[in-house]
Amino acid sequence: MILMLGGFGVFFSAILIFYNKGYRSANIYLGLFLFFFNFIILSHYIYIFSESAEVISFVLRVPINATAYAVGPLAFLYVRSILRDNAKLSKFDWFHFIFFAIFFSGRLLNNLSGWDGQYQVTDEILNNSWKNFSHFKINQFLPM
Repeated sequence: MILMLGGFGVFFSAILIFYNKGYRSANIYLGLFLFFFNFIILSHYIYIFSESAEVISFVLRVPINATAYAVGPLAFLYVRSILRDNAKLSKFDWFHFIFFAIFFSGRLLNNLSGWDGQYQVTDEILNNSWKNFSHFKINQFLPM
């Protein structure tokens, strides 16, 4: 059920991004917010319920988790653009995305690394042996 709802959410948010009327820029913020949120739901579903190490390793290679730090600023920008009736970004709005940039750039080296490192992390997740999980350097800037 979660898989189906997450898939529908990604589909309808993509429709909202590309085929919208009215508050065009504000709807883009809303569409990106819903897209990232549903994408995160799908990735967590795969982490929890998938038994395939290859699928989990593939999801770990895609920088999905960094988008969790973009959901809050996108929601803020959407609400502010609706309240002000102006969807233009100010010169200080990029400060809202600092945590996203730090997390994304820290995970980028891990996402581009070899398949063996991802497979070791996946093996630790599947075997529930979290004692060795802190030895992996998943993010270069933030501690585990």
